Amino acid sequence: MTSLSSAAEHFACDEPVLVGSERDQPVFVAAAARRLDADRLERLERLGGGFVVLGLDEAIVNHLQLPAATQWARSRLDLAFTASIDAVATSGAGWSLVDRALTMRIAADPSTGPSDLTIPGHVHPARVGSEDLLARGDAASGAVELARLSGERPAVALSAVIDRDGAFVPLATARDLRELSRLPLAWCEDLRTISRANVAARTDIVCELPTRAGVFRVLAHVEDATGETTLALVHGDPAGRPAPLVHVHRACLFADAFASLLCPCRAVLDRAVAEMIREGAGVCLYSKPSLSTPECGRSRTVDVAVIVGLLRAAGVNSFRIHDAQRGMVTQLRALGLSVADDRELQSAA
Repeated sequence: MTSLSSAAEHFACDEPVLVGSERDQPVFVAAAARRLDADRLERLERLGGGFVVLGLDEAIVNHLQLPAATQWARSRLDLAFTASIDAVATSGAGWSLVDRALTMRIAADPSTGPSDLTIPGHVHPARVGSEDLLARGDAASGAVELARLSGERPAVALSAVIDRDGAFVPLATARDLRELSRLPLAWCEDLRTISRANVAARTDIVCELPTRAGVFRVLAHVEDATGETTLALVHGDPAGRPAPLVHVHRACLFADAFASLLCPCRAVLDRAVAEMIREGAGVCLYSKPSLSTPECGRSRTVDVAVIVGLLRAAGVNSFRIHDAQRGMVTQLRALGLSVADDRELQSAA
């Protein structure tokens, strides 16, 4: 099981998870808000060393009609706080562990409406958008993405890890702390890749492509920032196969357009396509940069997030990969995909 899969499984079982990056602070201890109780809330406060805030997806904030907090209410966490809230159903003054846990549970419940909450209160929600993860890869938006990955509602209790002086603790230091070292870790970089893969999977560019080799269904994704285009040429029904062949081809101007013999790119592509046609199913991923370059395609890396997204759009999660760079196989496996490298299969035969 990968570290991200383990973190998602623990999160779905109402266990706290450490979410962070070696490059950025703060690091958060996160837990699902929808089933939070007083004991879990107390543990979050103890593990992080500070107050627990409620990270909410933008759609939930809009549904609950929570206004933005005044400027003075912002903190070093650099979160977009809304007005503080209490649940109407709280039995006390709102500040106790029981009352605050109840407020977080109610705010995270999909049946809750604006009339179920009062403003101001003792729980501090923050608007956390998916674009924050794509743009910055910060831990708060990573925790919300982890909730989605775990099948949970995107509402997360967050406790920033701080030291006795109130300073943020970097991830390496947090992992050395006895209690925190026992928690599963969700890397923001992996969560950002998953978020970008979700964007790539929502492609609406689909067409049929008859070729001399056979008929393919084409899915396409264009990266907004760079203009790089990646195509998934799907032959047959690879989703219905236990281990269909997948080939990743990096555009090579000389070989693809002019059939150059100076590099093996075209020959490798032709062999992979021929094998897919022979087996009746497979996926060829064709990655093309925004500007064509004469360099050999094998010298360039590809965007693993886009590959994952297009394979997901094609319904493929378990496959064998043809002629892949070793690092790509490692990355795909780290993201929870079941990948067999053809070279490994051949050596084991």
